[in-house]
Amino acid sequence: MPTILAINSGSSSVKASLFAADGTRLNFRYAHLRDPRSGFEQLFRDLAGHKPDIVGHRFVHGGETVDAARLVDAAERARLQNIVHLAPLHLPGNLMGVQLCSQYFAVPQIACFDTAFHSTLPELAKRLPIPQALGLRRFGFHGLNYEHVVASLPKPLPRRLLAAHLGSGASMCAILEGRSVATTMGF
Repeated sequence: MPTILAINSGSSSVKASLFAADGTRLNFRYAHLRDPRSGFEQLFRDLAGHKPDIVGHRFVHGGETVDAARLVDAAERARLQNIVHLAPLHLPGNLMGVQLCSQYFAVPQIACFDTAFHSTLPELAKRLPIPQALGLRRFGFHGLNYEHVVASLPKPLPRRLLAAHLGSGASMCAILEGRSVATTMGF
């Protein structure tokens, strides 16, 4: 079983966990950063020789991509670079994390998208109260957390759920039969 390094690089923090095959977990958190690069540099020092077999990155926005996760190869990096305008406070830090990790580890890197859980939003729920000609729509965020909530609840799930994400950002999500149907945080 591989050792997995999971990274959440936000606009002012870097959080990571190293999951080992024996079930152990090491957690790292670097907050209130002026430059996320310093958080990554400290993470690499704190890993103290631990080398992951794979690195997973939380990406706040995946654009129109509905995949829960994707291998970050050259084509995917270019695609993500082209959608930085959708989340300019977060995507540059997410991409920098991939770039720095690729210099430190020669392992596959996976992007996990916060927006993917909300790909099931009905068309009406995707609409924003602005002219559609602008090409903007509701994407939904905190999806990795909502997906975790749905997976963690005892089965069978209630048909309807209302979940709240309260942290550095806050949102709510209406969930019908395990799928996102409305969310308060959209673009």
